[in-house]
Amino acid sequence: MASHQPMLSIIAPVHNEQENLAELHRRLEAALEPITADYEIIFVDDGSVDDSVRVIEALAAGDSRTRLIELSRNFGKEPAMLAGYDHARGRAVIVVDSDLQTPPEVLPEMVSKWQQGSEIVDAIRSASVGRGYLRRQSSRVFYWVMRRLSNTEIIADAVDFRLLDRQVVAQLRSCRERFRFNRGLVSWVGFRRSSVTFVASGRSGGESGWGVRKLVSYAMDAIFSFSSLPLRLAGLVGLAISIFSFIYLAVLMVASVFFTQPMKGYATVVGGIFLLGGVQLVTIWLLGEYVGRLYDEAKHRPLYIVRRVVGSAGETAAAAAAQPEQDRASASPEEQGPA
Repeated sequence: MASHQPMLSIIAPVHNEQENLAELHRRLEAALEPITADYEIIFVDDGSVDDSVRVIEALAAGDSRTRLIELSRNFGKEPAMLAGYDHARGRAVIVVDSDLQTPPEVLPEMVSKWQQGSEIVDAIRSASVGRGYLRRQSSRVFYWVMRRLSNTEIIADAVDFRLLDRQVVAQLRSCRERFRFNRGLVSWVGFRRSSVTFVASGRSGGESGWGVRKLVSYAMDAIFSFSSLPLRLAGLVGLAISIFSFIYLAVLMVASVFFTQPMKGYATVVGGIFLLGGVQLVTIWLLGEYVGRLYDEAKHRPLYIVRRVVGSAGETAAAAAAQPEQDRASASPEEQGPA
């Protein structure tokens, strides 16, 4: 990597955010200038199909502290954040959203907490403009479920907007699982934490890519990545049904032998078959989720592929050196790509 290590690295994952990028860059500069002039802004383009790349290229041409990491396709926000971690050179790293829902004006308070000794500074969302009732309630349910299923404490309403000390970033880079839940990984690695609060703004332009299906998939990745309790619950349900069925059949047999009451009707039998079949299918589904994830992990494909790096001096070396050796060593030449 380039020898100079700036004080701060700002990572902004981008996917079809052409309308917001210039304003984001302006607000980042305004928020960072009172803190330090020694910073870098890294835009990680995650397969945008609009003019986001060209807008970032123009920003980088006018500002030597701005860089573009262009991925070869859309890999998702979590791998895009990891790409930012791999290329960031700062002593502290801050992830911001490109849709301007996370205000850059909070950065001075976050940096102050870091300078006071915190190694992780979370941004806690105290309110959100334009966030519907259903979205708020589903978020509460998700964090409630995570607290009961996982041994890792997940802070409710803490978003990906946070400051990470360099040594925290090093540990996150060593976690190369494919089904990533960054909020859980940050809690898992530990370190000293503090927090600031902010009010999330509505989108200033563009459309959110987080639909219902994507949010459900993200929640499932979080649950299956940080808990094996669903498998245990499935086993406990099966055990409970087996015990109940055994007791029920014993009662029927006793009644038939000693009280000459015949076993009549098929409704109970059919209901029991459907109930047991449903439990078996759910259990198979849970097993399939875990086995499928093991299968994807076993392939050892790179988590992302960099198409090119645009920006400050030393970018070629940074692109080659940023991805950890275990990723490149485990991938075949065809899989390694230009990263």
